[in-house]
Amino acid sequence: MTATVDLPRRSAAPSLRRSPIPLRDPAPARRVLDRDAARGVPPAQETLAFAIKARVDPRAEPPPPPTPVLVPPEDREWAGVFVHAATEVALGLRSASQLIRWTTMDVHANLHRRGSLAARARAAGAYKAGKPIVRSLRMMRVRPDVYEVCAVVGDLDRVRAIALRMEDFDGRWRVTALEIG
Repeated sequence: MTATVDLPRRSAAPSLRRSPIPLRDPAPARRVLDRDAARGVPPAQETLAFAIKARVDPRAEPPPPPTPVLVPPEDREWAGVFVHAATEVALGLRSASQLIRWTTMDVHANLHRRGSLAARARAAGAYKAGKPIVRSLRMMRVRPDVYEVCAVVGDLDRVRAIALRMEDFDGRWRVTALEIG
């Protein structure tokens, strides 16, 4: 004697689709929209929001302007040459190993990665890289042995912003932080 058991019927599930294996990796997402998260985020994002007007004494005198600190021309020239060389590395026009003496390991690894990606893109014909030109350079002395530099560099088709921090290590400048826009 065989007993049959009636199982409860489930709703019809969609059938599985088979897709072919892609030949290459997908392109990275340019932006990700999470619609559910956007609705539930409070405007202050769990911080204390202040709506207090600043009280300013109209009779108070403004503080005196800071005295400008002149940057020695040789330091300014070094920063300009480094910015130019780092831009060439980032565009894949120069080897990152040429700057290893003047950078920390983190900065060198970042430059090497960026330069190799740009060189591959240039070889594939994705873009043409022209010789970069340093259009402007600003330096601010943080301490006697530390400068923070911002520069605008242009090539054939775009303008980039560069920020770096150069520190004196045993009488030699080294870049300890570098951001290329």
